[in-house]
Amino acid sequence: MGSLRIISTALGLAVLASCAANGTIQNLGSVRSISNDEALVFPPPGGPAIVSVLEERFRNGVDQDIALFTSSTVPGQNSFNVKFVGGSAGFSTITQGSISREIRRALPGVSYSVSPFYLQNTYGPFGYASGSSGTGDTCMYAWQQIRAGEVDRSTLRHNGMIQIRLRLCDARASSQQLLSVMYGYTIAGTFSGITFQPFGAAPTADDALGRPGEPVYPDGMMGQRQIPPIGYNPATITVARRPSPPEARPVVAPIGPIVPLPDAAPQSMKSSNITVPMPNCVGPTGETQAC
Repeated sequence: MGSLRIISTALGLAVLASCAANGTIQNLGSVRSISNDEALVFPPPGGPAIVSVLEERFRNGVDQDIALFTSSTVPGQNSFNVKFVGGSAGFSTITQGSISREIRRALPGVSYSVSPFYLQNTYGPFGYASGSSGTGDTCMYAWQQIRAGEVDRSTLRHNGMIQIRLRLCDARASSQQLLSVMYGYTIAGTFSGITFQPFGAAPTADDALGRPGEPVYPDGMMGQRQIPPIGYNPATITVARRPSPPEARPVVAPIGPIVPLPDAAPQSMKSSNITVPMPNCVGPTGETQAC
C-alpha cells in the first residue's frame, strides 16, 4: 500500500507539472508600448508629430521615450526623452561631460557647437547644441532639468525632478525652427501629492494687479506682449522664372533728304529746251556769235 501511495503521488505531481508547463511566454522586461495619448510630454502645435511611446515604470518614477516624426538622412530617431524621478529612482546631475557623450550618441557625424547663451522657457532654464550634417541637415540636441529650488525643498515637499532631452534633425528646418520646439512643448504629467512635486511653490500674483497706474489691456490692444510663433513653418516655395527675351528696339526712320546714288538716273528731273552757249561763242557786245 505504501508503494502504491508513492507511485500515485508521483503520477499526480507529474500531471500537475505538465499542466503548469503549457509553453506560455512571459515578457520579463518592464518596458512597454503605450498609446500616444499617454505621453507625458507633447510637442507644440504644428509638430513634429508623435509616432510612438515606450514607457518604463519604477516605484516612484517613470521613463518615457517619445518617438517623433523624422525627415532626415542623419542616423537616429527624433525623440523626446522624459524622466520623472521620485524617491526610489536614482538620477545623475547634468554635467558637461555627460551632455557631450549624449550629443555624440544622438547626433553621429554631425559637427555641432553648444550655445553659450542663457535660455529659459516656461519650465525654467535649458541648454542646447546645434549643427549641420554632411548632407546639409540641421540638427539640435537640447536638455532641461526641472527641480524645485533649495528654499522650496524639504524632507516632505518638492523632492521630485523631471529631466527632458530633445533630439531633432530635419532636412528643411532651420535651427531657429528646431529651437522653437523647446519653447512650445507641454508637460502633461505630474507626481501625485506634494512630496515629489518638482515645480516648487506657486508664484505669487503680479504686483501690478489692482494697483493704480498699471493698465491691463485685452488681447489685440496696445501693451499686449507679442508671443513668437512656435512649431515648424511651412517650407518656402521658390518659383523658377524663365528669363524673358530682350525687347526689340524700335527702328527709327532716317531724318533728312534722300540723296540718290550717282549711278541712278534722277527720276524727278525733266528735259529743258534752254541751250547754254560756250564762252568762246559770246562776242564783245554780248551777242551770241555763230560757232
